[in-house]
Amino acid sequence: MLDDAIAPQPCHSRMMFSAGVGVGVVVGLLIGSVVVTRIGEEAVGAVRGLIERLSGRNNRVNFELLLQ
Repeated sequence: MLDDAIAPQPCHSRMMFSAGVGVGVVVGLLIGSVVVTRIGEEAVGAVRGLIERLSGRNNRVNFELLLQ
């Protein structure tokens, strides 16, 4: 009987952390899917253009900047 009083209680913090991570992943995927479907193809094109500019794939000369 004394051993039951001294025995540590099972820790549920790992289980709560795992449940929180699982819920966070599911909610993140749902919100991301809704945002992507709402924004559409325009945002995808804009992001691709930004990536091309930053990566240097778009190596054309911008003549408007040369005229300044």
